[in-house]
Amino acid sequence: EGIGVGGHGATGDTVRGHLGMLGAFLEYEIRRYENAAVLPPRYFEVGFGMSGRLAEESQDDFSVVNPVTVDLGGVKIRVRGRADRVDADCSHFVLIDYKTGWRPGVTVQKEGWYVQLPLYLMVLNRVFADSGAALEPVGGIYYSLRPDVAKTDSHFMREDLKALAGLKKS
Repeated sequence: EGIGVGGHGATGDTVRGHLGMLGAFLEYEIRRYENAAVLPPRYFEVGFGMSGRLAEESQDDFSVVNPVTVDLGGVKIRVRGRADRVDADCSHFVLIDYKTGWRPGVTVQKEGWYVQLPLYLMVLNRVFADSGAALEPVGGIYYSLRPDVAKTDSHFMREDLKALAGLKKS
């Protein structure tokens, strides 16, 4: 039930070839969704604390204009950002962050140097709860997209619910 950090792809494979980035992405998504338990993509570009034009572009039910305050062990911080994608059903959600360049590895996440996934999970959990949606966080995934290559790299995930994110249990 604990949340762990790992670096294994959804199927243990990386899609490579001459498909281009979009083709590699689509092929990888097809492989991920061959497992019927995987949560479907549901929300894109969920913003929090985005003002002006960025707020106007967010037309989903969960984006909020004001920054979201989260409590980190007695220290409250206000967070602004945008979640690239949220896969969800009526009870669980997975955060997906697309990376086309550098993405944090397992070590820097474990050491607490790069906290985007856990922080955004806390924010989204709060945003969903405040809007009346009782969605339980499963975890977050860095989705690596490069020319002709697509894979899920490192993740911050509940071990008992990895199948919902298309990941194998460790």
